[in-house]
Amino acid sequence: KIYTLSLHDALPISLFGELRNAVRGLPMPIAVVAGNHDRQAHRYADLLGIELLAEPVRAGPFLLRHEPVPERGLHVLAGHIHPVLRLVGRADSLRLPCFWLRDGLTVLPAFGAFTGGWTIRPQPGERALAIDGQRVHEIPVPPRERGRPAPLK
Repeated sequence: KIYTLSLHDALPISLFGELRNAVRGLPMPIAVVAGNHDRQAHRYADLLGIELLAEPVRAGPFLLRHEPVPERGLHVLAGHIHPVLRLVGRADSLRLPCFWLRDGLTVLPAFGAFTGGWTIRPQPGERALAIDGQRVHEIPVPPRERGRPAPLK
């Protein structure tokens, strides 16, 4: 399962505490690169048993940072813009958080009342993985329409 939390919400803090207690015996620490919604993270670090890291953090071929800014030679894992997909049907639409995979960059989804979301329109060569609360679904990216220029990167 994938868990994300906003440190503003009591329920996610409680659930994270339960998760942390369940894995306390494992030799794997939980470390966090805090974002702009986590300004108070230092208040909860000891309670939740997490280590706060100063960004950027290099982890093998990855660079972990808050802002989704590419870095030459590394694959950046970032958050901040909280990507969502808007799926439109005949009678209704659905807005789902998603992972947005681009060349050298993966933008992670966020969940919670305080995070909002930025609707993305993936382009050919990119991938979008929507989350419905239970599963992750890859959403097909349509080919670029003929005659329309590619968006600026």
